[in-house]
Amino acid sequence: MNERTLPPLPPASPQPANLPAPVISGRDREFLPAAIEILETPPPPLPVVTMLTICVFFAAALAWSFYGRLDVHAVAPGKIDTAGRAKVIQPLDPGKVAAIYVDNGQRVRAGDLLLELDPAEPAAEENAQRDGLNANLAEIARRRFAIATARAVLDGPARSNEANAGEVIVAQLAQAASDPEPRIVWTAALPEAMRLREASVLTADLDQLLGSLQSLDKQILQKDATRQRLDMSIAYQNKVIETLTQLVSTRQEAVNREVGSKVNLYDSTQQLERSQSSLASDQGELIETDAALKELASQKIMTLSQFVADNENKLADAERRADEAKQALAKADARLARTKLYSPTDGVAQQIAVTTVGQVVTTGQQLLVVAPTQGALQVEALVANLDIGFVKPGQSVAVKVDAFPFTRFGVLHGKVTRVASEAVEEQEAKRGLANAAASANTAAAPVSQAGQPQSFVFPVTIALDEQVMNISGEMIPLTSGMTVSVEIKTDSRRVIDYLLSPLAKVTSEAFKER
Repeated sequence: MNERTLPPLPPASPQPANLPAPVISGRDREFLPAAIEILETPPPPLPVVTMLTICVFFAAALAWSFYGRLDVHAVAPGKIDTAGRAKVIQPLDPGKVAAIYVDNGQRVRAGDLLLELDPAEPAAEENAQRDGLNANLAEIARRRFAIATARAVLDGPARSNEANAGEVIVAQLAQAASDPEPRIVWTAALPEAMRLREASVLTADLDQLLGSLQSLDKQILQKDATRQRLDMSIAYQNKVIETLTQLVSTRQEAVNREVGSKVNLYDSTQQLERSQSSLASDQGELIETDAALKELASQKIMTLSQFVADNENKLADAERRADEAKQALAKADARLARTKLYSPTDGVAQQIAVTTVGQVVTTGQQLLVVAPTQGALQVEALVANLDIGFVKPGQSVAVKVDAFPFTRFGVLHGKVTRVASEAVEEQEAKRGLANAAASANTAAAPVSQAGQPQSFVFPVTIALDEQVMNISGEMIPLTSGMTVSVEIKTDSRRVIDYLLSPLAKVTSEAFKER
């Protein structure tokens, strides 16, 4: 095959050595080959600046992570409350609502009547106990007067030996029994009818005593008459015996001289013996009469003593019953007073649970709550176990009120004032936070469901620096019951610690699996 030979190219013209390299502008690079265009085109400054900026920011962030610190907060739910806490109104006794004097949101003052329960049954019990007490007091006054009257007679004429002692006793008792009511020391509260009744009973008792003593006095008079008759008979018998003794002696001398008859001597001797026998009989009867008189006098004293002793025993029983009646009356008065429920403090009535007159309430049931209006507001928060070890009194707190979003209206500030030393069950604490009487009304409810572990929290009290919030230029006062979220500043940490903490945790827990 014949190949076509091309003629040689002419030699290139030599370039001057002192000429500069040609400068290619941006427009000229468009006419270069693609590879050469890429090589000749300088890199744009924006990526370089962006890369350098990122590096600088990364270095700055790394440096800040070593030296910068972030606050550590313990976040907990809570509720705004007054320093005195809300006052729960509960009845101590079951009953029926008789009147409702307040409405929800109504302001009340300490001592204002809030609710009244039906007082019919407590009032009846109180009246019965009062009547029982008055009856015992009236009996005490009656028996004391009876004892004093009997003792005055017993210590006076009853023990005297005067002839008119019986008449004095009868006169004194008759005077005491005639109209004892004005002389009895009555209790001021005793009704007039009860006084008259007890005075009548006292008159009957004294009349009975007087009748017994008068009967004994009649027997004494009879015995005294018998004694006088025997004294006269003995005196007469003594004279007769003296005469008969002389007659017997004379006739004995006549018989001895044989001038008298023995028959006459025997007759006079027999008459003397009969007189002596009659004298002995009268003397014995006189002794018996004296003994009977002493026995009757002893019976009078015994009757009076028995009257005093019987009244003393019954007085002691009446005093014991009076003491018991006083205690029962105090309980009845307290129960009657408890039918009226008063406000314990100045505040606002809230959460009224009774709405109808005649509604039945039970012991310990929450009827309403009085939120105090006096005193500074505070926050009751529930801090979890994980955070409680770092919470101490005096730490700063940021309080976010749920009613006012903090992104628009900001937060409140305060300080921790008290940290509970004992944990409480979380559900129970939340119920107590929502309602101070929840534990009383739901005491039978289970704290947690079966199979569900219990969790515990610590109540923490926070004092607020502000009592109002600026809402769109208007100062709105905070009220008790508002729910909040608190952030307690417990510590500060480096940023690098936050970043390395997960890595450190993983490293610490690695290579330990089963």
